[in-house]
Amino acid sequence: MKIRNPWGPDGCWNGQFADDSEEWDKYRHIRQKLQVAFKSKKSEGTWWMSFHHLCEYLNKIYICRIFPDNWEGYSLEAKWKGKTAGGSNTFFKRKLFSFQ
Repeated sequence: MKIRNPWGPDGCWNGQFADDSEEWDKYRHIRQKLQVAFKSKKSEGTWWMSFHHLCEYLNKIYICRIFPDNWEGYSLEAKWKGKTAGGSNTFFKRKLFSFQ
């Protein structure tokens, strides 16, 4: 699994499949298939980790998609108001925004 620390290079993984780990030499076919290339000896805040170690050492993960710079993004700010704001069995039927 490829992991990214959103706060930068501090606190990166030093175990199996870390940037300078011997596992990359043992499992060269995995490195080639994943197209892993390390930019420098100092990590840039991303690292690889086995799924086994991910489950063993991390108790939370947040998943997000990072889009290329040439994509356009829009954000809208709003909030639900009223008695049923944020929870009822009709939550998915209520619209906050409608797009055409």
